[in-house]
Amino acid sequence: MSNKSLQQALANLLPTHAEALPPELVNHASNLLAQSRSYGSSLRPEEEIARPYVCAEIACKRLSKYLKLPPLLGRPPCPPRVYKKTYTYLEQALLKSSTTASRTTPRKPTGTSTPLRTPSKNSPTVTANGSPLKRPFPMSPSRKTVNNRQKAPLQSSVGINSVSNKKSIQDAPSWTMPLIRRVCKALSTRTPSSTSYSRPTISLLLPPHIFVGVSSILSFISEPGEQWDETQAEFLAPLSVKATTQMRNPDSQDTKIYRERISTLIVAVYFVVLARRRPSSSAETLDVDTYIEMASAALESLGLEGTSYVSDVDDWLSIIMLRNWTVGTEWFDNIPGPAVGNEDEVENVDDEKNDGDKDIIVSLKRKRALRRESRRRSRDGSEKPRGGLQPGLGTMMQDRLNWLSEDKREDYLEWKAGIMGRIRAIESGMAVG
Repeated sequence: MSNKSLQQALANLLPTHAEALPPELVNHASNLLAQSRSYGSSLRPEEEIARPYVCAEIACKRLSKYLKLPPLLGRPPCPPRVYKKTYTYLEQALLKSSTTASRTTPRKPTGTSTPLRTPSKNSPTVTANGSPLKRPFPMSPSRKTVNNRQKAPLQSSVGINSVSNKKSIQDAPSWTMPLIRRVCKALSTRTPSSTSYSRPTISLLLPPHIFVGVSSILSFISEPGEQWDETQAEFLAPLSVKATTQMRNPDSQDTKIYRERISTLIVAVYFVVLARRRPSSSAETLDVDTYIEMASAALESLGLEGTSYVSDVDDWLSIIMLRNWTVGTEWFDNIPGPAVGNEDEVENVDDEKNDGDKDIIVSLKRKRALRRESRRRSRDGSEKPRGGLQPGLGTMMQDRLNWLSEDKREDYLEWKAGIMGRIRAIESGMAVG
């Protein structure tokens, strides 16, 4: 049960890896869960629910660089205040377990371990009844073995991180994720002149993939030995500027150009990811006018207006294609293809004021209710959510038990209409007979 709940927590945190969780991540999370039960066993029932989720999140954070994991999504299975308290307690308990393991390591040098295996003059060589001992008790080796077992998961994680420092891809600046969500929201919101092709709702699923793509491309650019022509070198020059005093000043010209260049990269990577996710058999195609309109709308959401910024997006796409940064690269191969899911998977996201929060992908069981709720709001023009209990853990209101929900009422009306139609058909048949 614990292993199943742990894998479910990892799948919620990493929805893009839910079908194939890295074995290293699962093993490390299992080790943390076992340690937490030994060093952090005093939890209340409402806090015990969050134990697998906390261990899964700590494992993801420890191995994020080594496994090149995307930003964590999902939501804890308990209220935020309870989860924060549980997370702090278990994190300190796991840290205490690693400290205890390091303190109990034998302090004597390895050269003194040999005499411990040989009985000394004062050590008893016979038992109480006079029979000789077969061998002395190896107390020190057993303690050393226990300590090594306790420290094994910690040492493995340290070793993994030390190896990954040379080859790991550095994350893009933290301020890029809100910009990515803003672009995806702008390109999923319908306008009077837009179509379903120019405003695909699947855009709301793309932020994690875009962030990983931007991080990977920035790492590719910074790799030594890359050869650029004069035009490309001039275009990429703002990204090679080191953190100087001018760059630390948000109002400096260098900082402005640097942010603009990364903002146009975000829009370019959006089109690359969208092309990967969108079915190739679609009746419509992305013509030049639609592309320019979508790029302009995305740039306007970032406060960049003008054809020069659209040209920067073109330059980025040209560099990405010429450098084959989508061929055999991990960030692009991890994007689900058109056959995996569709636009109906997108059900709900936070408003623009919550751009800094995590993306929300609603479970498949609530698709119909959310679609009907969206249609109801569009019919009456109201966007304000209704009051009342929200379904979820801790509210004592579950969808499958809420018999008076809008979904259940509509199902009842459909059932009633079908039954009444059958009754009328039977009555009309009897009248004719």
